[in-house]
Amino acid sequence: MMYKVQVRFLFHSDIKIKIPEIYDDSIFDDLFGILEDVNRKYNSYSENSYIDKINKNSGHFVKVDLQTIEILRKIIYLSKIIGGEYDITIMPLIRLWGFYKQNPVLPCFEEIKKAKKLVDYKKIIVDRKRSRIKIEKNQEIITGSFIKAYAIEKMVNRMRELGIEDAVVNAGGSSIIAIDEWGIIAVLKMKKRY
Repeated sequence: MMYKVQVRFLFHSDIKIKIPEIYDDSIFDDLFGILEDVNRKYNSYSENSYIDKINKNSGHFVKVDLQTIEILRKIIYLSKIIGGEYDITIMPLIRLWGFYKQNPVLPCFEEIKKAKKLVDYKKIIVDRKRSRIKIEKNQEIITGSFIKAYAIEKMVNRMRELGIEDAVVNAGGSSIIAIDEWGIIAVLKMKKRY
Protein backbone atom coordinates (compact mmCIF):
# COMPACT_ATOMS: atom_id res chain seq x y z
CA MET A 1 0.00 0.00 0.00
CA MET A 2 1.18 3.52 -0.78
CA TYR A 3 0.96 6.34 1.75
CA LYS A 4 0.92 10.11 1.88
CA VAL A 5 2.37 12.22 4.66
CA GLN A 6 1.96 15.74 5.94
CA VAL A 7 3.90 17.50 8.67
CA ARG A 8 2.83 20.62 10.53
CA PHE A 9 4.33 22.44 13.50
CA LEU A 10 2.06 22.42 16.58
CA PHE A 11 2.61 22.15 20.34
CA HIS A 12 6.24 23.22 19.85
CA SER A 13 6.96 20.13 17.73
CA ASP A 14 6.55 18.68 14.26
CA ILE A 15 3.45 16.50 14.02
CA LYS A 16 3.58 13.96 11.18
CA ILE A 17 0.47 12.14 9.94
CA LYS A 18 0.83 9.21 7.53
CA ILE A 19 -2.33 7.79 5.92
CA PRO A 20 -3.06 5.60 2.87
CA GLU A 21 -2.96 7.48 -0.42
CA ILE A 22 -6.59 6.56 -1.18
CA TYR A 23 -7.73 9.41 1.07
CA ASP A 24 -8.16 12.93 -0.26
CA ASP A 25 -5.62 15.52 0.87
CA SER A 26 -8.44 17.51 2.49
CA ILE A 27 -8.48 14.91 5.29
CA PHE A 28 -5.17 16.36 6.47
CA ASP A 29 -6.86 19.73 6.97
CA ASP A 30 -9.62 18.03 8.96
CA LEU A 31 -7.18 16.10 11.17
CA PHE A 32 -4.73 18.94 11.71
CA GLY A 33 -7.72 21.23 12.30
CA ILE A 34 -8.57 19.20 15.40
CA LEU A 35 -5.04 19.65 16.73
CA GLU A 36 -5.07 23.37 15.89
CA ASP A 37 -8.40 23.81 17.68
CA VAL A 38 -7.10 22.15 20.87
CA ASN A 39 -3.89 24.18 20.67
CA ARG A 40 -5.78 27.45 20.23
CA LYS A 41 -8.39 26.83 22.96
CA TYR A 42 -6.63 24.82 25.67
CA ASN A 43 -2.84 25.22 25.43
CA SER A 44 -1.52 27.38 28.27
CA TYR A 45 1.06 28.80 25.86
CA SER A 46 -1.57 30.01 23.38
CA GLU A 47 -2.56 33.65 23.80
CA ASN A 48 -6.25 33.96 24.71
CA SER A 49 -6.80 30.23 25.21
CA TYR A 50 -9.13 29.38 28.06
CA ILE A 51 -6.14 28.31 30.18
CA ASP A 52 -4.28 31.53 29.35
CA LYS A 53 -7.33 33.54 30.45
CA ILE A 54 -7.54 31.55 33.70
CA ASN A 55 -3.84 32.22 34.36
CA LYS A 56 -4.09 35.95 33.57
CA ASN A 57 -7.11 36.29 35.86
CA SER A 58 -5.82 34.29 38.80
CA GLY A 59 -7.87 34.89 41.92
CA HIS A 60 -11.06 35.39 39.88
CA PHE A 61 -13.54 33.10 38.18
CA VAL A 62 -13.21 32.85 34.40
CA LYS A 63 -16.01 31.71 32.09
CA VAL A 64 -14.93 28.66 30.09
CA ASP A 65 -16.43 26.03 27.77
CA LEU A 66 -17.48 22.54 28.85
CA GLN A 67 -14.36 21.00 27.32
CA THR A 68 -12.11 23.06 29.62
CA ILE A 69 -14.16 21.90 32.59
CA GLU A 70 -13.82 18.25 31.55
CA ILE A 71 -10.08 18.52 30.84
CA LEU A 72 -9.35 20.10 34.22
CA ARG A 73 -11.63 17.71 36.12
CA LYS A 74 -9.77 14.73 34.63
CA ILE A 75 -6.37 16.23 35.39
CA ILE A 76 -7.39 17.09 38.97
CA TYR A 77 -8.67 13.53 39.41
CA LEU A 78 -5.37 12.14 38.11
CA SER A 79 -3.44 14.37 40.51
CA LYS A 80 -5.63 13.19 43.37
CA ILE A 81 -5.24 9.46 42.71
CA ILE A 82 -1.45 9.74 42.58
CA GLY A 83 -1.26 11.81 45.74
CA GLY A 84 -0.39 15.15 44.18
CA GLU A 85 2.85 13.94 42.60
CA TYR A 86 1.54 15.39 39.35
CA ASP A 87 0.41 19.00 39.63
CA ILE A 88 -0.45 21.33 36.73
CA THR A 89 -0.05 24.42 38.95
CA ILE A 90 3.73 23.96 39.07
CA MET A 91 4.44 26.88 36.72
CA PRO A 92 5.55 29.31 39.49
CA LEU A 93 8.36 26.90 40.40
CA ILE A 94 9.29 26.36 36.76
CA ARG A 95 9.59 30.12 36.26
CA LEU A 96 11.53 30.53 39.51
CA TRP A 97 14.10 27.96 38.45
CA GLY A 98 14.66 30.02 35.30
CA PHE A 99 13.48 27.65 32.60
CA TYR A 100 12.33 30.67 30.57
CA LYS A 101 15.35 32.89 31.16
CA GLN A 102 18.54 33.35 29.16
CA ASN A 103 20.74 33.22 32.25
CA PRO A 104 18.98 31.23 34.98
CA VAL A 105 20.07 31.79 38.56
CA LEU A 106 19.69 29.22 41.30
CA PRO A 107 16.87 30.49 43.55
CA CYS A 108 17.35 30.81 47.28
CA PHE A 109 15.48 28.62 49.77
CA GLU A 110 13.04 31.40 50.74
CA GLU A 111 12.06 31.98 47.09
CA ILE A 112 11.46 28.27 46.61
CA LYS A 113 9.41 28.08 49.80
CA LYS A 114 7.26 31.02 48.68
CA ALA A 115 6.69 29.61 45.18
CA LYS A 116 5.83 26.14 46.54
CA LYS A 117 2.85 27.64 48.37
CA LEU A 118 1.32 28.42 44.96
CA VAL A 119 1.67 24.84 43.73
CA ASP A 120 -1.51 23.07 44.76
CA TYR A 121 -3.96 21.56 42.27
CA LYS A 122 -6.54 21.35 45.10
CA LYS A 123 -6.91 25.15 44.92
CA ILE A 124 -8.35 24.95 41.40
CA ILE A 125 -12.09 25.57 41.71
CA VAL A 126 -14.21 24.00 38.99
CA ASP A 127 -17.76 25.37 38.93
CA ARG A 128 -19.36 23.09 36.36
CA LYS A 129 -22.85 24.48 36.92
CA ARG A 130 -21.79 27.99 35.89
CA SER A 131 -19.04 26.88 33.46
CA ARG A 132 -16.26 28.73 35.22
CA ILE A 133 -12.83 28.05 36.72
CA LYS A 134 -10.84 29.85 39.38
CA ILE A 135 -7.26 29.45 40.53
CA GLU A 136 -5.66 31.12 43.52
CA LYS A 137 -4.05 34.53 43.10
CA ASN A 138 -0.61 34.13 41.43
CA GLN A 139 -1.16 30.46 40.64
CA GLU A 140 -0.58 29.39 37.07
CA ILE A 141 -1.62 26.28 35.17
CA ILE A 142 0.73 24.68 32.66
CA THR A 143 -0.72 22.24 30.10
CA GLY A 144 2.52 21.12 28.44
CA SER A 145 2.54 17.71 30.11
CA PHE A 146 -0.77 16.56 28.66
CA ILE A 147 -2.29 18.85 26.01
CA LYS A 148 -0.54 17.33 22.98
CA ALA A 149 -1.59 13.79 23.98
CA TYR A 150 -5.16 15.01 24.54
CA ALA A 151 -5.24 16.59 21.07
CA ILE A 152 -3.79 13.47 19.41
CA GLU A 153 -6.41 11.31 21.13
CA LYS A 154 -9.19 13.53 19.74
CA MET A 155 -7.64 13.33 16.29
CA VAL A 156 -7.35 9.53 16.40
CA ASN A 157 -11.05 9.36 17.33
CA ARG A 158 -11.78 11.40 14.20
CA MET A 159 -9.67 9.00 12.13
CA ARG A 160 -11.86 6.16 13.34
CA GLU A 161 -15.00 8.13 12.40
CA LEU A 162 -13.56 8.60 8.89
CA GLY A 163 -12.83 4.88 8.60
CA ILE A 164 -9.06 5.27 8.49
CA GLU A 165 -7.74 1.83 9.43
CA ASP A 166 -4.06 2.26 8.68
CA ALA A 167 -2.16 5.29 9.91
CA VAL A 168 0.84 6.49 11.87
CA VAL A 169 1.04 9.70 13.87
CA ASN A 170 4.42 10.90 15.09
CA ALA A 171 3.79 13.64 17.63
CA GLY A 172 7.21 15.22 17.76
CA GLY A 173 9.01 11.97 18.56
CA SER A 174 7.72 11.84 22.13
CA SER A 175 4.56 9.94 21.18
CA ILE A 176 4.05 7.69 18.21
CA ILE A 177 0.63 6.20 17.51
CA ALA A 178 -0.03 3.48 14.94
CA ILE A 179 -3.47 2.29 13.84
CA ASP A 180 -3.64 -0.99 11.96
CA GLU A 181 -6.33 -2.57 9.80
CA TRP A 182 -7.86 -4.36 12.80
CA GLY A 183 -8.33 -1.08 14.65
CA ILE A 184 -5.52 -1.79 17.09
CA ILE A 185 -3.74 1.29 18.30
CA ALA A 186 -0.15 1.03 19.43
CA VAL A 187 1.13 3.91 21.50
CA LEU A 188 4.86 4.31 21.89
CA LYS A 189 6.23 6.86 24.32
CA MET A 190 9.84 7.69 23.73
CA LYS A 191 11.84 8.96 26.69
CA LYS A 192 14.39 11.61 25.94
CA ARG A 193 17.82 10.91 27.37
CA TYR A 194 19.93 13.81 28.48
